[in-house]
Amino acid sequence: MGELKVKVQELADLALALKYDATPPAPPDEKGAIQFLPLWEMLKAVWPDGAKENRLYVSDNTFEICTIADLRRFVEWDKTDLLNYVGEALDCDDFAQALAGDFARYKEWSGFPVGIIWGALFGGHAFTIAVAWPSLEDRTPRLYYIEPQGDWELAPEMVEAMVLWLVEM
Repeated sequence: MGELKVKVQELADLALALKYDATPPAPPDEKGAIQFLPLWEMLKAVWPDGAKENRLYVSDNTFEICTIADLRRFVEWDKTDLLNYVGEALDCDDFAQALAGDFARYKEWSGFPVGIIWGALFGGHAFTIAVAWPSLEDRTPRLYYIEPQGDWELAPEMVEAMVLWLVEM
């Protein structure tokens, strides 16, 4: 029990140490909309078994969509990557949920399709998934996979080749 109290205190201390400017970057100047069905179909194409097994979750009927450059601005501002990995007390799923949750915390950013996904990376790993346009010139929605522990992106080919376990958006 004492060890658990120490871990909880470490996390509380870390949260206090990481207080940062709670003003997120300005929202995207240009954005559009993506409906549930096209978004679900994109996810289903990557993870057909998840769709068949009813384990692919898209929570809203309509999402906003912007460029990946705009989402990257938010990820760069976000401080999730500065957290310290603490084993099961603060591990990959906590990082993925923290980054997705930080998008949800701010109304200017909460409407974008950002969620979490589990894959057979490192024997089982959670990371963040987002849908965005590659650019304002190319407004074809694409999936992007963000490693929230380091703010880098996983190659789509790498993720799409692995076994996936859950998608939540």
